[in-house]
Amino acid sequence: EASLLVALATNGRLDRGSCLQAARRIQDGIARSVVPCRTRHDGDAGFFFSCGRSPADLDVVFVLTADVTAAAIRSVAGQARSGG
Repeated sequence: EASLLVALATNGRLDRGSCLQAARRIQDGIARSVVPCRTRHDGDAGFFFSCGRSPADLDVVFVLTADVTAAAIRSVAGQARSGG
């Protein structure tokens, strides 16, 4: 059993509520790349930060959040399997 800690940041301007919604999309990315996921023994956590002032399309941010999370987990898992 293992737990994941995911932290994502954007240079887009998002308010607190939008960051919370984006953080929830991190779980979607975990579900795409970890089997089984969301078991009662998992300690997975995701944090989403907005560090910028650029306008951001929330739908794009949400989709990319899940996509980037899944890709990062697959990448790290592949490195762990190969020993690198």
